[in-house]
Amino acid sequence: MHDETVDRTTDGTGRICDLTLAQIRALDAGSKKSPEQSYSSGQFKGERVPTLEEALACFPKTGLLLNIHCKTGDAVVEVAELLRRTGRVRQGIVMCEERRDLETLREKCPWARAGYIGSYEGNWHRPWTAEQADEVIAYAAKAGVEFLQVLPECHCTPEQLRFLHDRGIRTTYFVADDEKTMREIVAEGHDFVFTDFYSCLEPVYRQAIHSARRRTGM
Repeated sequence: MHDETVDRTTDGTGRICDLTLAQIRALDAGSKKSPEQSYSSGQFKGERVPTLEEALACFPKTGLLLNIHCKTGDAVVEVAELLRRTGRVRQGIVMCEERRDLETLREKCPWARAGYIGSYEGNWHRPWTAEQADEVIAYAAKAGVEFLQVLPECHCTPEQLRFLHDRGIRTTYFVADDEKTMREIVAEGHDFVFTDFYSCLEPVYRQAIHSARRRTGM
């Protein structure tokens, strides 16, 4: 589940922490899919909420990476162990929102591929200052993550991206849902871009990648 409640994405109401798995799985998670998201009305009506293990089983084990955003500390170790049990350790990125959760993951599951969401003091909607950007990037490097998720308006300088790449850290940018943002983020040099409109923006992404490679001679 993405939100703290089931209200937005299902036909139910209530906080996820107050519901049992059986109650959540009884909800309709498909009827609220909208035409604006490129889904025809009613196409997914009656779809049930899968467990993470069921969702993983829908994906091939090669050819893509899976970004698994863990929003609570209790989940990081369980998710890492599930990835190991299902043979997806190299494919699954355990993306941690809180530093204490990342440190727990590094301590208990050092073999897991770890990522860090680079919000400064938990604020997702405030741009970094130059000093805050340096602090977040230095922390990511010290923590030994493989991926740093960069949030809206939190841009990296070419020097900061080189610092990360020199240490084997790749960046994911959240989120680009229009052509202008997609072109800007690719030009900035990020490795991966999140989008809610893949089918519409995938050609823009590929064109932007091609243009960036021509400029850099890659």
